Amino acid sequence: EPNGHPDYAPFKRVAFEDSGVTLTLIQVPSCSYQKINDIWQDVWSGVELTGDELSTRKAEIDEFIINHIQSTITYATEQMNAVTLDSDKQVFQNYITELQTFTFTDYNVTGISFPQYPKKDSNGNWVS
Repeated sequence: EPNGHPDYAPFKRVAFEDSGVTLTLIQVPSCSYQKINDIWQDVWSGVELTGDELSTRKAEIDEFIINHIQSTITYATEQMNAVTLDSDKQVFQNYITELQTFTFTDYNVTGISFPQYPKKDSNGNWVS
């Protein structure tokens, strides 16, 4: 008991980043205090958004996806136009088609898995 204060109880501060909690795209962090092994500490969890907050978050995610896909298609088209081999052009065309048909409906995930940008290995072969 520091300074002899009778109400003193040890407390361990736990930052959200150190909590080990992973949020989905439609959750926000929530903190409560619990006594664990006689020490009060922050205990973090994810709470799902509801109502207008959920609608707003989904709209923000949708806008991010649209902007990302549009800018990536623009870049991939520039790359496709810069290559000379028909086989290379086809790789970029296939990628652009993947982007154009990309759909996202499950917001209860930790991230968005966009189609992967085409890459070549050290031998110059396309890898998926």
